[in-house]
Amino acid sequence: MAIAWEYEETWDEKSAGSIGLPHGARCFYCHEPIAPPAIQWLGNDARVLSSERWVAGSISEIWLHPRCLTNIAAMLFRDLYEINAKQHEEAK
Repeated sequence: MAIAWEYEETWDEKSAGSIGLPHGARCFYCHEPIAPPAIQWLGNDARVLSSERWVAGSISEIWLHPRCLTNIAAMLFRDLYEINAKQHEEAK
């Protein structure tokens, strides 16, 4: 996971832990256009961090507004709670 504080063309590689947001990116959750700051999650084949820069791999990257990340996180934790509760009940 990384944070884009700026668009790609203004991104400074010295900004550790951040990346540049491509123009035209849309939120995975609400599908609205995104402006910095934005959150990026990468799939297992999305990008490879070389010693000098991010190298594009495939398109399996997810962009989110900070507010939408909160919504997805809440749903993921709810789903995890339901799974754990069911497994705990079945183990009795």
